[in-house]
Amino acid sequence: MTYRIYTKRNLADTTRDPDEMVFEELGYKFDLDEAKSVAINYIKTRFFHKETELRERKDGTYTATDFASYGATVIIEPITIS
Repeated sequence: MTYRIYTKRNLADTTRDPDEMVFEELGYKFDLDEAKSVAINYIKTRFFHKETELRERKDGTYTATDFASYGATVIIEPITIS
């Protein structure tokens, strides 16, 4: 399985403003542990709350959000390459 690691951040000033989503690609890994390592390294170096943890979602993705860092979210998403 291949995993895409990226960040998503909403730069809208208030909740009434339209969303202004910004994405940053962190890479692709063939191993889930390696993908988690990339995401954890990003959290420890870029998030305000360094203790933020990755959580597995029902759809198989892993996410971690730090609202103190402009709502930055790190996402690990399984992808299928045909």
